[in-house]
Amino acid sequence: MDQHSISSIVSPIIHSLPDNPLRDALTEGFHQSKSQLESIESGFKRFADKRWSPMMTCTFMKSWHSTHLKMLPIYGLTCRLHRLAKTADGTARDHYFMAAARNAETSHEDLNLDGRFELNHAQLYDEMANALCNGDAWYSEQYNLPEAAEFKVWIRDNMIEQDLSIGLLTNMFSEIFNHGEYTYALEHFNNIFSQHYGYDNHQCQRLSIYIKCHVTSDVEVDHFHCCIDALDHANQAQGFSMDPTMVHAVSTEYLDRMSRIMGSLVRLMDDEDA
Repeated sequence: MDQHSISSIVSPIIHSLPDNPLRDALTEGFHQSKSQLESIESGFKRFADKRWSPMMTCTFMKSWHSTHLKMLPIYGLTCRLHRLAKTADGTARDHYFMAAARNAETSHEDLNLDGRFELNHAQLYDEMANALCNGDAWYSEQYNLPEAAEFKVWIRDNMIEQDLSIGLLTNMFSEIFNHGEYTYALEHFNNIFSQHYGYDNHQCQRLSIYIKCHVTSDVEVDHFHCCIDALDHANQAQGFSMDPTMVHAVSTEYLDRMSRIMGSLVRLMDDEDA
């Protein structure tokens, strides 16, 4: 797979979708957000340049953490769908239940339900961050950039408080973006582990599990399709059709917010190097 850019990684997945408004809106959203994607990629490239100070490393790992591991919002969104199913009738009830089931599937691997790993995804991230930060000090909110904290709140509000379609689209877009992001970040983090921390191959393989487990077997791609199915079932339950304007708005805002986080991290790293 071409790992030159996040866009080149996700494009084949998006283009494999049926010719419909969703595919076109996602394609346009990524195309329009070219500069934002470059800013996100610059964050990973810059972080892989050297071994940064403990403060900078903690800030990167805490802030990146805030953009992932959204188990509570996924659970909240699933509960919203389940509650709607309980009060609906006939085919609408069936569609809401299916939407809830498909949305919940996006967290099966996060919870390590199949026991593929010794730890769940949250624990795997902690292990990786602890190794880079020489302990768990990074977990303190003092290292969380304001933009990252705002992103986490935005994700929660979209999936739990906002219109149901916005919640489902937010989860869906996070999955296709995460596929590109993790695939792009994997090589950079492997270089960080080996070149800047001196971990041997076995240790590098262990520490990269959090990122690698999202890439191997197309886990995030499968989650992306789960979200599309969930959205389709919810739309059928409500008698709605896909709204490309809403798809575009969620996609571009997601990338803009991610770009602001990575842009701030790059500026902090540049200041440390000055």
